[in-house]
Amino acid sequence: MFGYPGGAILPLYDELKNHKKIKHILVRHEQGAGHAAEGYARSSGKPGVVLVTSGPGATNMVTALTDAYMDSIPLVCVTGQVPTHLIGTDAFQECDTTGITRPCTKHNWLVKNIKDLPIIMHKAFHIATSGRPGPVLVDIPKIPDSIRTKVRKLNAKLGNDKFYNLLIKLDPLVQNKIKKNDTHRLIRAYEVMIFTKKSLIDWQKKNKNYFSNYHFVKIYINPENNFLQKLLRLRLKKMFELGAIEEVKKFLKLKINSSLPANKILGIEEIKKYLNKKISLEQAFEETFIRTRRYVKRQRTWFRGHMKDWISIFNPNFDILTKKIENLVTSS
Repeated sequence: MFGYPGGAILPLYDELKNHKKIKHILVRHEQGAGHAAEGYARSSGKPGVVLVTSGPGATNMVTALTDAYMDSIPLVCVTGQVPTHLIGTDAFQECDTTGITRPCTKHNWLVKNIKDLPIIMHKAFHIATSGRPGPVLVDIPKIPDSIRTKVRKLNAKLGNDKFYNLLIKLDPLVQNKIKKNDTHRLIRAYEVMIFTKKSLIDWQKKNKNYFSNYHFVKIYINPENNFLQKLLRLRLKKMFELGAIEEVKKFLKLKINSSLPANKILGIEEIKKYLNKKISLEQAFEETFIRTRRYVKRQRTWFRGHMKDWISIFNPNFDILTKKIENLVTSS
């Protein structure tokens, strides 16, 4: 096993001392660990194993994972992750490890329940070595999921109104910062307070402090709705004309598991219905356009809610728009 320790993976390193049969080789960089594991796999015929921490530890592994993927080298990479309840809060050294490594691994997992870990590890070695060999990744949060389960049950029992009142007694800082109907953030704030004894608001302030010595100009390019709809239709028309149908045909031949995110790409379901002769090509185009328009609407709603302090600008002339941005940046 090759690795480099860091905060989120330390509990696993602590356990290593109790397993004398596992030989750990300390490297000086995570990328080096990945390439060393590749070399071991090539020379021994056994899967190479890598142990790295969250965030930069995981991202430093991407080159080695991609190399192993292209060269069909069996590799099992175990990464630490921030505690379960902090995932999605931009916590220190957090990143979307499974999302980043999905294109360069045969399969990857984010362990959501500690009971699943033995099964996942067994699957990891099996997938890495079977068929065409390649790298897999197992992302392990620092703590078990017991706190999340407990908090979710409490929320389900009380309902959002009572749960919100309980939360603000526990953590007054979140009052008026989280809406009562935002179940996900209510639960997240409660989990963070229970486990860390610090408010989610404090954690967010801490993250912002890393950039306290920098001045940012926050600009939001906000096109008029009619202009945006026109561009959407033109772009979609070009996609259909330049091979979207053929791309979907190739995609469907891969027979990718229907639960994977790739199947949710805008246009796949609509073109699939066209290929199965359930709708016409014109209908497939219009249905794809409607889905795309809804997606854009959700995005714009999010922008309006979360980017209120950003400078909103737009001009259909690209040169004028670029000049506006330059003026805003230089004058601030």
